[in-house]
Amino acid sequence: GWHDAADMSQQFLQSGEIAYSLLEMANRAKEKGDNDMYVRMLEEAEWGIDLILKSRFGDGYRAQTWGTNLWTDGFIGTKDDSTRWRRIHVHNRAFENFVFSGVEAYASMIIDKDKMLKENLRKVAIEDFAFAKKRFDSLSFNDINSIGGGGDHAAMASNSQYMANISFAASLLYKLTGDKYYANEAAYAIKYTLDCQRTEPLNDKNKTRGFFYRDLNKLSIVHYTHQSRDQYYMQALVMLCETQPDHPDYKKWEAAIRLYGDY
Repeated sequence: GWHDAADMSQQFLQSGEIAYSLLEMANRAKEKGDNDMYVRMLEEAEWGIDLILKSRFGDGYRAQTWGTNLWTDGFIGTKDDSTRWRRIHVHNRAFENFVFSGVEAYASMIIDKDKMLKENLRKVAIEDFAFAKKRFDSLSFNDINSIGGGGDHAAMASNSQYMANISFAASLLYKLTGDKYYANEAAYAIKYTLDCQRTEPLNDKNKTRGFFYRDLNKLSIVHYTHQSRDQYYMQALVMLCETQPDHPDYKKWEAAIRLYGDY
């Protein structure tokens, strides 16, 4: 799984995203006919999928962060036992549930050999999106700062990135289920993100444009977040183009991709 740079802490969100990346690579290996690599990548990804399912409590709450700063041998009574403070964060925040719902939806589409796991992933992806949507409809962007405590880097996500994440997750669920509800949610969410893109050239020698601002105020550029996730802008737009090629906004999505590519 993923561990923090300075200690042994783990945040499950990153482990889920690593599992997603492994599943993407497994799918590419399958397309290229490399069955050995496909099987090995899938096996590794399933460790991550198992972790995010185990951290899920089924009511919107899930274990998010486990904090510690030392290795142990896993046995009680040996010399590395410690009474030093450790922490585990359990909370129900929409942002993480949107991310996980997308990971679960994609995993359900990629995993074939385990039918029970495939169906369970489909079920929890739908549930987690619903948990996230309910909370976001109640709190809007206040959701991201609604959880107290330290060790929570996900709270640095910008509003424009947040909406791209919702759109991406919804598109993956649309691809999985065929339910137009998710298609509509994906197209609606990306509107905010597109309104945060710089389309007019700056007054610099390169006439720079195409990047995204953090929010509609357009005062702060998305150029650094501790956990990145800047890929969600293009993942969301590409998935919209792939799943809704006949949508009236298709040309807008395509133009935004080209602008960012030029940038």
